Amino acid sequence: MKTITISIFILCLALMIIGASGCQQATVSTTTSTGAGENAHAVEIKNFAFNPSEITISKGDEVIWLNKDALVHTVSADDNSFSYKLITGQYATRQFNATGEFAYHCAIHPSMKGTVIVR
Repeated sequence: MKTITISIFILCLALMIIGASGCQQATVSTTTSTGAGENAHAVEIKNFAFNPSEITISKGDEVIWLNKDALVHTVSADDNSFSYKLITGQYATRQFNATGEFAYHCAIHPSMKGTVIVR
């Protein structure tokens, strides 16, 4: 039984490392206060979902993703323009300076998807 537990732990650790390889390091903090101004929009990562999954912002605004799950997640652009790895309690911010739709997902949990719409 002990061997199985250790094997599962090693497998999970390896999957986390492989799943998040190549990610940029995000601007991260272990606090929930980001000090962001009124042009910042929050997306909460909780229960294996981005909430809201779709957000509409103005050009020049920031999106702040905060991981409130007990597991590691990424915020990875579908076009590979950005990718942030977040442990529990960390957040990443990104300013969007171009209009358009920016789809993203969690590279570790591909069913987690979101979109930032910039007008």
